[in-house]
Amino acid sequence: MLVKYHIKSFTLIELILVIAIISLLTGAIIPVINSAIEDTRVSMIMNTYHTIKVACENFYSDTGLYPFEDPRFNWLWLSQDPGVVNGWDGPYINRPINSKDNPYGGDVFVNHGVFGFGIGGNFVYLEFDNIPIRIAKKVDKLLDNKVEANWRYKGRVQYFGIEPNAFLYFFIIGDGYYYTVVNQ
Repeated sequence: MLVKYHIKSFTLIELILVIAIISLLTGAIIPVINSAIEDTRVSMIMNTYHTIKVACENFYSDTGLYPFEDPRFNWLWLSQDPGVVNGWDGPYINRPINSKDNPYGGDVFVNHGVFGFGIGGNFVYLEFDNIPIRIAKKVDKLLDNKVEANWRYKGRVQYFGIEPNAFLYFFIIGDGYYYTVVNQ
């Protein structure tokens, strides 16, 4: 006598329905994950900005000078008094800033400016290179009270570049004054 075994399995419609549901859930989750990653990168930029701002303010408070990077010295993280700056009481940050402080792998540095970016006077700025323009806009709005601005008019952040990447500059400290560039 022949015995028939009936094996239960999913139908093709059931399999397609499960795959469709999984695809929809994945499609909904991926933008949330990407947004969280982007927000983390913005936070990393903002943390570096705040760290450097406090260090520069402390350096200025101690010495009356604006810090700047120099191939031989970085006044903010030197572990001992370089002997050339009166009042130096550092280090002001734990380690030198570098490309690891840029979530997009570009350069990061502090520089001392005398004139530029729509500001005249004596000032210190922080530069991030290779930042996506959408991130630069986000950081600009966060620091400048949700108003897109630049140093020529008001604010602490300026960015410029060609899609997809930009240079992002932060005005840190200084006696800079704003001016408007007039094209002739």
